[in-house]
Amino acid sequence: MKKIAFLLGSKNVGGIEKVVSNLGRDLSSCGYDIHNIMLISNYSKEIEFDGKIIPILPQGDSLLSKFLIFFKRLYRVRKVRKEYNFDIVVSFGDTANCINILTKHNEKIITSLHAISKVGNSYIGGVGKIYALLTCFLYPYTDCMIVVSKELKKIIIKQYDIPDEKVRVIYNGINCDEIMRKGRFVVVPNIKKDDINLINVGRLVNEKGQWHLIRIMPELVKKYPNIHLFIIGDGYLRDELNKLIKTLHMEDYIMMLGYQDNPYKYMSHCNIYVQASISEAFSLAIVEAMTLGIPVISADTLVGPREIIADNIKYEKNIQGYSCEKYGILTSRYSQDVYINDSPLIKEEVDMINAIEEMIKNKELYDRYSKSGHERSKLFSAEKMKETYDEILRG
Repeated sequence: MKKIAFLLGSKNVGGIEKVVSNLGRDLSSCGYDIHNIMLISNYSKEIEFDGKIIPILPQGDSLLSKFLIFFKRLYRVRKVRKEYNFDIVVSFGDTANCINILTKHNEKIITSLHAISKVGNSYIGGVGKIYALLTCFLYPYTDCMIVVSKELKKIIIKQYDIPDEKVRVIYNGINCDEIMRKGRFVVVPNIKKDDINLINVGRLVNEKGQWHLIRIMPELVKKYPNIHLFIIGDGYLRDELNKLIKTLHMEDYIMMLGYQDNPYKYMSHCNIYVQASISEAFSLAIVEAMTLGIPVISADTLVGPREIIADNIKYEKNIQGYSCEKYGILTSRYSQDVYINDSPLIKEEVDMINAIEEMIKNKELYDRYSKSGHERSKLFSAEKMKETYDEILRG
C-alpha cells in the first residue's frame, strides 16, 4: 500500500479543497494510505478530508510573521516527511508546491497548479510575489506537474521551461450523481420559480470579480423587474460587496448567501449561471452548474472557462462583445481593474448584460445549452480524475 501525502496551503474552502476531498476519498477506496498535511493549522473545517490530518502552523498576520512562519513550516514539514516516510507527496497551489520541492526527502514529488500565478499579478500581495518568484526557480525541479487545462499546460511549459513530458493535464473532477442528488430540493426560501434567477458561486475575492455582476443589476432590473441575483461564497470582499449592493439600492434584488455546505439546492432553482472572473485556470462551479442543466454565461479568461464552454477554441482568439459557443456563452475579458463603486458601466459589463438578455429572450438557445452543458459536464467526472491520478501514482 503506497503512502500518499496531500500538501495544502489554503485556509478557506474553494475548488482545490473540494478536489482534494473527492480525490482523497476515491484514492482511499483504491488502497492508498492518504495523509493530509495542512500548512495552515487553523484551516476551515467546513469540508471533510479522507485520511489522517497533519496540521503544521497557524497563519501569520504581519509580513514579518509570515516570513518567519515560512521557515518554521519548512522545518516542520521536513520533519513530518522523515517521520512518515511517504512514497509520494502531492501539493496543490504555489505555496504548497514551493514547500513540497524545498522539503523533498526520498519520495517522489508531484506539484499541481489550479491557477495562473505571475509576479506582475496585481492581486497578490508581497508574500504572494515572493512565492511567484520562487516558483520560477523551483518548478523545474518537480518530478511531475499536474495542471487543470490544456492551455494552462502551454503557459506553464513556456513560463517555467518545464519539459512537456513532465506536465500532465487532469481536469478537476466532480461527482455528478452526488450533485444531482443534493440539487433535488423542492422548496428553497427567497427563490421564486417564475422569476429570472441568476446565480454565481465562488470565493468573494478580487479574482472572481463579483462586483461586475452586482454593478449590472440596476440595468437588468429596469428591463426585467422580476430578475434576481444570488451569490454563494465568502471572502475578504464580502463587506465591500454588501456596501455596493446598498449603494445601488439593490437589496431587494441581490442576495448574498455566504458559504453553503450544499450550494446545489440553490443552483438547481436558478435559471442562468453567471461568472465574471478576471482569472481562472479551470472553473469547478461552471461544470457543477452544467451538471444541473443550468445554462452558463462566463467572462472569458483565456484558459479555464473557454476550454469548458467552447469546443477547440483557439487560444489567440479574443472574444468581442459576446460569443455563443457550443456549450454556453463567453463574454469579453475583464481587466484587473477593480470597480467596487457606482461609476458608469464599462464595456465588458455591457457585454455581459447583452449576453444575459440573449439567454433570456432566446428559448431555443437556452434549452440547447441546458442539454448540451449537462452532457459536456460528464467529461469532467471524479472517476476520470481518479483514474488518471492512479495511473501517475502507480508509475
